[in-house]
Amino acid sequence: MTRTVGKMWEKYCLRPTQGPVSTTIPVFVYGTAWKKERSADLVYNAIKAGFRAVDTAAQPRHYQEHLVGDGIRRAIADGIVGRADLYVQTKYSPVSAQDLANMPYDPSATVTDQVHASIKSSLHNLRSNIDPDSVDESYIDTVIIHSPLSTLAQTLEAWHALETYVPRHIRNLGISNCTLSILRELCTSSQTTVKPSVVQNRFYEDTLFDVPLRAFCRENQIIYQSFWTLTANPDLVRSEPVQQLAHHVNITPAAAFYTLVMGLKDVAVLNGTKDESRMKEDLSAPKQVENFTLKQPELWQQILTDFRACVITWQYEVLILVTTADSVNASTEPGQLGLAAEYYGGLPTLVPSRYNTWHINSNSFTAQWALSAAASRLNLDVGQFTRPIERHLPSIDQLLVLDLPPVVDFGNLLSASVLIH
Repeated sequence: MTRTVGKMWEKYCLRPTQGPVSTTIPVFVYGTAWKKERSADLVYNAIKAGFRAVDTAAQPRHYQEHLVGDGIRRAIADGIVGRADLYVQTKYSPVSAQDLANMPYDPSATVTDQVHASIKSSLHNLRSNIDPDSVDESYIDTVIIHSPLSTLAQTLEAWHALETYVPRHIRNLGISNCTLSILRELCTSSQTTVKPSVVQNRFYEDTLFDVPLRAFCRENQIIYQSFWTLTANPDLVRSEPVQQLAHHVNITPAAAFYTLVMGLKDVAVLNGTKDESRMKEDLSAPKQVENFTLKQPELWQQILTDFRACVITWQYEVLILVTTADSVNASTEPGQLGLAAEYYGGLPTLVPSRYNTWHINSNSFTAQWALSAAASRLNLDVGQFTRPIERHLPSIDQLLVLDLPPVVDFGNLLSASVLIH
């Protein structure tokens, strides 16, 4: 299990990698997306306010990594922190996430060469000393693949390239915008020598709050980093358990929501506020909540239980049926299952279609997760999911195809009903 170190509600110790130095990550990470020309000043202000972790990316489209580095160097030069006091995290962003007119590598290069160019740029941008020659001594606490690449093979190629920097220039690796199937592959594959230390995902209803993925993270010493936490969850911020905690601890509902997300275990939260007073309010909240948990442990447990119920309000059955070739496309093999996914909002339900298959009424992320979870419950050795494919068939918006071993007994599979909760 992941260990908390120091005082409760402050930081986690990441899983050991190849290096002698263990890395700690604070429960709050300052997010720098969309800060543009204010990035340097905001990072400096965040560190001055008490943030000790900073997240950025080698993706000029949404981040100004060089300005983030300027803010860090300024805070170090002013004696606010030393480099060893900070957790600095950046990302290799695939071509699909880049502005082709402004990116840190040649988009026509191999994935391996893209990674090397991106890391070279990041080590320069995030060096702790203003002297450019200090790059050789520069290191980054964690580098994350911003999103899985088009194929699993390409994702593994990027991962292997990043592994060559561990532990000297990169201490830990992670992945963002990731599904459980991809994460499981990175953790269990014999092809990876450095296992993921962090996963950074949106925490929101469309992915069912990543319940199974977060459980996998806890079981495998991986810290889950939530982003888009406030923006995507206005209803949760207004929910009764959040309001109750805010009242009892005398903190803002936003701060109460952050700490309840942390209370789900092994979760660090990205916080991108630009308001200095909000920075201090949010940073002080975990300690205030810790004191509350010590003084009123039963009430805290009740509030946390009620909050968990808010993010696990779904329970439904998934009945998997084998589709015919006509219902998918002419190239579909008998050893494949097709799952058509439509989005109508609300919770997933099953409805019959005119193509003798079944639809899950949800978006592609939920459909992908549901099929993965169902296959896992059936103990199937599932293959890699394809990306959602647009189809021009009546009532079918997206299609996910799951490769299955040819030895699967479809007779048993047809009658399998899987309860997911």
